[in-house]
Parts: sequence; C-alpha cells; structure tokens
Amino acid sequence: MAEENGLTVDKAGFERGLAEQRERSRAAGRKGATEGIKFEAEATAWLANNSIPLTNDAFKYEEGDVTTKIVAILSSSGFVDRIAGGEDKVGLVLHSTSFYAEAGGQVGDTGVIAGPNGSFSVSDCRVAAGYILHVGEASGDFVVGEEATCKVDYARRRKIVPNHTFTHVVNHALKKVLGEHVAQKGSIVLPDRLRFDFSNNGVVDAAKLGEVEAMCRDAIGKELPIYGKEIALSEGRKINGLRAVFGEAYPDPVRVISIGRPVEELLMDPTAESNLDYSIEFCGGTHLKNTADARAFVLISEEGIAKGVRRVVAMTGDEAETAISDCCELEADMAAAEALVGPELVATVNKLKQRVETAVISAASKAALRGRLQAQAKKIVQMEKEESEKNKKLAVTEAVAAADEAVAGAKGHLVLRLEVGLDHNAVKEAVGAIQAKHGTLCLMVFTADEAKGKALAYGAVPDSMTSKLKAGDWVKEALAVIGGKGGGKPNAAQGQGPNLEKLPEAMEVAEKYAADRL
Repeated sequence: MAEENGLTVDKAGFERGLAEQRERSRAAGRKGATEGIKFEAEATAWLANNSIPLTNDAFKYEEGDVTTKIVAILSSSGFVDRIAGGEDKVGLVLHSTSFYAEAGGQVGDTGVIAGPNGSFSVSDCRVAAGYILHVGEASGDFVVGEEATCKVDYARRRKIVPNHTFTHVVNHALKKVLGEHVAQKGSIVLPDRLRFDFSNNGVVDAAKLGEVEAMCRDAIGKELPIYGKEIALSEGRKINGLRAVFGEAYPDPVRVISIGRPVEELLMDPTAESNLDYSIEFCGGTHLKNTADARAFVLISEEGIAKGVRRVVAMTGDEAETAISDCCELEADMAAAEALVGPELVATVNKLKQRVETAVISAASKAALRGRLQAQAKKIVQMEKEESEKNKKLAVTEAVAAADEAVAGAKGHLVLRLEVGLDHNAVKEAVGAIQAKHGTLCLMVFTADEAKGKALAYGAVPDSMTSKLKAGDWVKEALAVIGGKGGGKPNAAQGQGPNLEKLPEAMEVAEKYAADRL
C-alpha cells in the first residue's frame, strides 16, 4: 500500500522501535508485578531475618532440570506459606535455581517451575541481595517446604547466550577500531539481538563499522574457546586489558570471562601486552563454549543516544544468517540493476532504494549499497538529460516544420502546440528557430505536462508589430482561460496555468485575440 502511494516503509526503524517497545513492556510488566510484590530491602531483610539461605544459582551456567525446594513465597500481601492457582502474579524464592536472573544487561530466563500439585509459569527472574525471585503465575497449589523442579526455557536461553558473548566481542572490537577511549555505557542482551552503548564523540562511519563487524566475524571463524573462572577481585583488576563497567560494584571473588585465552594464563602474566589481543571482562552472565557456536554475526545499526554516547545493535545466529542472506540477495539484484539502461533501470533503482532502506542487514553493507544506488541515480540523471536534449532537438525541428507548413495560410500570426513539457529552454529555442525563418510572424506556443497538471504559454511578437499586438497582453488573455497568469515585455512574454482540459479553448482565444488586432 505504501509503494502504491509513492511512500517507503522504514522496516529497520520499525524493528528497532518494536524491540525498544518490547523492553518497555517487559519493564512495565516487571513494575506491575512488583507494585504488589516489591522485592526490595524490606523483603530481603525478612528473608535474612528468617534464616532463609541465599539462593544457590550455580546451576545457571549449565543446561538441565534442577530439583530444589521452595523456601519462600511472596504475594501482594507479603510473604505467605502457600498460594493457590489463579491468583495474581507472585514470586517464588527457591533454595537453588537454574534460572538466570536479569543482570549485566542479560535478560532473565523464563520457563516453568513444576511442583507436586501444580505448575508455575516464570515470566521474569530478578535478584536482590543474593536472593532470586521467580515471578510468574501459578496453576495449582504451591506450599513453602515443597520440592519443585526448575525447567528453564533453554531454547530461548540458547538464543540469548551468543548475543551475550558477542556483546563482549563487540566491546573489544570497538576499542581496537576506535581507540582506548571507548567505555561501555550500557547494554541489553535479548533473544533476537544485542544492543551496546559506548562512549565516542561523533558518528562511527560505515568503514569503521565494517572493521568492527569483520573482527567479530573473524572471531567466529577462529573458533575461540570461552573461559570463565572466579578469582579474587584484586587479582582480576591487575589483568592488562580487562574491561569493566565504570561505577559497577563487583563481587569478590569475581567471575572473569576470557575469549581465546585461559584465565590461568592471564594470571601467570597479568601485565603482558599480549593480553590486549583478547576480550577479557568481569561478567556473571551465561556464555557460549566457543565463538563458532554463534554461527554468524551482523552489526545492523549505529546511532547517537546522548552527547558523547553511541549505540550499536547487532545480531547472531538465525537472525544474523537471515540478514546475511537478505543482503546477498540485495547485492545480486543491485549487480543486475547496474547492467540495465532506460526506463527499466529507473523502475528497478526506485524499488531497490525502498528495499535497501527497509532491509535489516549489515550497516556497512547498507552504506555500500546506498553508494551504488547513488551512482545509478547519477547515471539516470545523465541518461534523462541526454534524452531531454534529444527530445528538445526533435521538438524544435518539429515546431519549425509545423510553422513552415502553417505559415502559408497564416495572416501575420501563428498559434502552435509543442510536446516538450514545461521545458522553457526548449520552447524558447523553438520560438527562436521559427523567428529566424519567419521574422515578421507573431507566434504563440503552448506546451503541457500532464503529470504536473500545468500548461505553459509563450508569446513572441516582432518589434515592428508591438503597436498592434503586445506579447504580455496576448499571453494574459490566453492563460486566463486555463486559470493561469503570465506577463513580460511587449515582444516576449510567458506564463503557466493549471486547467489543462481548457487548453484547446485557450488556443482558440489566443488565435482570435491576435486576429482581431492584426
């Protein structure tokens, strides 16, 4: 529908907006869930005062169901001993869990907690003061002290994990390409994409984005193992090149994620310059075992979000493979278009422009395609210019021929119609050519552009005839019929009008006006 109305659809912008709205909805859901069950200092203090142990979440790094025990239930009225199915959202605190609670930009896991008398659908997972709250809705009864089994949605987790690992790779690549000033300002890791905010003054151009993307794809090709190990915070801070978020409070011991080099090797020579060649960060998130498991990487956009802060969005896995496939198709169609000429080229380029702008593909590749489209646009302009010159010459020739044929019966004046659109230069050239052969002829030329809905009238009167017929008055009289205005000198005048259906009538008026005065 948009194409039929000459419009384009910013699909990439829509997808970004949709992703952001999903985040807002997710945040609103969490807010709604915790308006009645606030998991803040008062709640965690109650857990501690009642000797509830901190949640053991060591199982979050592996896949597999975990059998545990319900140690607390938080409802809108506070902590309760049991809940029945059909109630509003509540929160379960478990002795141990395999669910990942939202932290470090990585969204929390979803899934199911199965109890002996019901099922609990987990829609969000949050952490506070070492306790993890599984927020959701119960179908059936749940009682404190009962056993329960954690069943994480690992299909969803498997889509999140590569995006988290490549958030680290992107961070490292940006620093390598743009410089040491790059510092992480925020991130979000979703199942379908990753978003990374960083410090940088000014736009990151397409060439630099291409370098970052190439480094990330190279990491996949190198099949780098990913190492994770808990170490003393003080030891971690000694590792040269280790990236940490400014102002972030890290636990001690802290988990280090190193891509491509074992943490033990880093600790053997923490100040080594060679450590700068690896992505090394403090992180408690879930990660791939090997970069090759991401399969594909595409950096789809870059934009500014605040003064000195830029944002890139990227994808891995299925989404990245789809983007690469779409890009290859566009590049093939672009190559085919570059071999075209004439109207077919114009139509094809116009369609390609819409497709490129709305495509979710590599930002660097999109910039390259835009450049190729601009080259074709210049080719079209030159082609249309040459076609216009050709048509103008043909119109002038035809106008002179028509004047030659009609001049024998003309009584000092001639009214003609040309087919050169609203090309003033073509009209003037035709009038000049006729005047050169028939110097005493008073001439009125009409031409129209159906697409623009306008007609042009040009009147020329020899100086020797202006005492009887003035070009300005002649043009005004004719254009009044088609709702237009015009004017000029006694020997030359022109103007335009919109009512094309009355053009034949305007020509008759012009004919009579001149005949009456000559």
